[in-house]
Amino acid sequence: MRHLNRFFTVLALLSTTACSNQWRESDPGLTRAQVMSYLSDAQQSGTQSGSGSNAMTMVSDMQNDPNTTIYFDDDYIEGGSVASVLAFYNLDWLHAGPLSWQNIPHAQVFFLDQRTSEGHNNVLILGLAIPSGAAIKVAKEVDPATGVDTGPVTPTPPTGPTTPTSTGSAGLTYFAFSGQGTIKDGEFSALMSDGDSGVKLVVRTREVDGDKLTSVMQLRVYQLDESGNEYFLGKFSNLTGF
Repeated sequence: MRHLNRFFTVLALLSTTACSNQWRESDPGLTRAQVMSYLSDAQQSGTQSGSGSNAMTMVSDMQNDPNTTIYFDDDYIEGGSVASVLAFYNLDWLHAGPLSWQNIPHAQVFFLDQRTSEGHNNVLILGLAIPSGAAIKVAKEVDPATGVDTGPVTPTPPTGPTTPTSTGSAGLTYFAFSGQGTIKDGEFSALMSDGDSGVKLVVRTREVDGDKLTSVMQLRVYQLDESGNEYFLGKFSNLTGF
């Protein structure tokens, strides 16, 4: 019964955020300058326990390149919700405690796409308001005998969402991934990693226009295991390019 309930929860999340790939439109009511300000806050805050430091370094090189599109979504946008931004059953793959759209009060997503002569350079950044009292994973340490992650955790202080070193002015904790993408047979895909905890993701979309992504898109997210198998995690439902 638990698995059945989970199935219907995921189905409901995905169905409420689905729309046509061909006619997707968005009016977030934001300017590029505002999005750049949010991105600057993420850069200055760093990422949780240094995770994704290479991704943040890439942002500095990418953001002012005219060939870079910065995609963004935020539940504060009119009519938005955390469930519409994060269409995932849970966020266990971040190794950051029991997080899901149900207990995160605020979320932002950035996806940077830089077109080059060799393909695409990409950075994915999640900014999450971690619930007070949640346990933040400091490092992933898997016991080879049991396969259980026994890495240390740092409980967040009861008076704030997370530790000051990883929190921006909006009270968000940031998780960043970087990688390279390609467009083949009408589909964009990129293999991404945070470079620290060993989490590897594949992001995909068919919302492409020639050798570039469309101005508004959904981004499906898969986790890659050690054998190279992909497991669907969820999607970012409505990313708008700036």
